[in-house]
Amino acid sequence: MHHLLIPAIELAVGGVAWAWSRNKNRKPQAPVEWTGRRTIDLPLHMVRRTVAKYMSDGDCVAVESDDLSDVYKRGDTSVRRVPWERNLRWGEVPVIIANGFGNDAGKTFFYFKVWALPTVTFSPAGEQFFLRQAQAEFDAIVSLLEALAQRERAGRPSGNGRRPNHRWYPGDDEAASPREAPADGSLDADLALLDLKRGATFEQVTKAYRVACHKYHPDRLAGQNVEPHLVELAVQRFKEVTAAYQRLRERMAQHQQS
Repeated sequence: MHHLLIPAIELAVGGVAWAWSRNKNRKPQAPVEWTGRRTIDLPLHMVRRTVAKYMSDGDCVAVESDDLSDVYKRGDTSVRRVPWERNLRWGEVPVIIANGFGNDAGKTFFYFKVWALPTVTFSPAGEQFFLRQAQAEFDAIVSLLEALAQRERAGRPSGNGRRPNHRWYPGDDEAASPREAPADGSLDADLALLDLKRGATFEQVTKAYRVACHKYHPDRLAGQNVEPHLVELAVQRFKEVTAAYQRLRERMAQHQQS
């Protein structure tokens, strides 16, 4: 199935995205781009709707859509090079984002590709920044979809209403009042979600994120007949630590460029 599905989706998104990213007045250059693929255990319409909302919430503007793909543009088109005169947020880099979708044996094949506009030049460090942030965005979308898939699988009543006998239970090792990140997503709050403090290195942040993923990932509850509200607790905390990690990763990447 994949040997037919992937080329079809790539052709669909590639043709449309090229029309939006080309610039006839500039000499062609090697494209700066990143691609990700994943099969999600959700219906296609649910995956596509969830990804579309993520894009809309992330200041993306839809430019084209067909049966297989949705294409968006995002960023500040006045940006001509990365790094720029000031530190850039990932969302300010001018890009085209193409999302492709296909049915894969009852599941959904999700294809994600990000192109930098050809009007932007990148230093080696700037290109690495682009590739890291593109992958981080894909990982965040996949985490959101996988959490949704887990909720769909676990959204059935447990039957007797009693707590199953698990080795681990969402919230068992949390304090009575769990930490909550402030709405402004401050540095200290993001570090606290990963049990870190100021001065933590990128390696420490990455290690703490892996520990948190192992601790809170909803897949740990698969097949354990856990009540839906407890799955929701694990999903929410997983989303919080993932968002905190993405913000910390972006801050540290910007600091390295400065």
